[in-house]
Amino acid sequence: MIDRETIERCAKAIVESMNLKDGDSVIVRGGTHIQQLLEDIGYECYRRGAIPLVISTSDDYSWRVMRDIPAETLERTPQHLLGAYERMDCVITVEPYKDPSIQTKFPREKLEARVRSGTPLRKILHGEDGQGKKWCYAGWPTREAARFFKTDYELFERFIIDGI
Repeated sequence: MIDRETIERCAKAIVESMNLKDGDSVIVRGGTHIQQLLEDIGYECYRRGAIPLVISTSDDYSWRVMRDIPAETLERTPQHLLGAYERMDCVITVEPYKDPSIQTKFPREKLEARVRSGTPLRKILHGEDGQGKKWCYAGWPTREAARFFKTDYELFERFIIDGI
């Protein structure tokens, strides 16, 4: 298990890498299994004068949505999130799945629907005209992810934590 001090150091490093300005709006996203890290990232944003919005979901929630919700619903772009992306200055995403193998169970047509729903968000993030937003995507080690990637957990943890 990763200790509290290491989580705090990682949060600081991630936020420092974003070169935030006073008043920047920051979306912080990730899985509930790393809620402490997400909150520490939000806290570090506040310490620099930026305003974070922390969003987290669980593997169970993701699975239930992909299992039970029709593709027609999943392909709708969430307008409230679209508005947030239009107004934000940057987004920090930390690996959302505690167990990435869950994605292998998602029905293909629903994955494709989610990709379509996220296209307007990605266009804002990456910028159709080359003027996208600042963003960071960070991995986070879990034993489930190490098994999925067929690697030793301690090595996997060291690789990610030392990289941050």
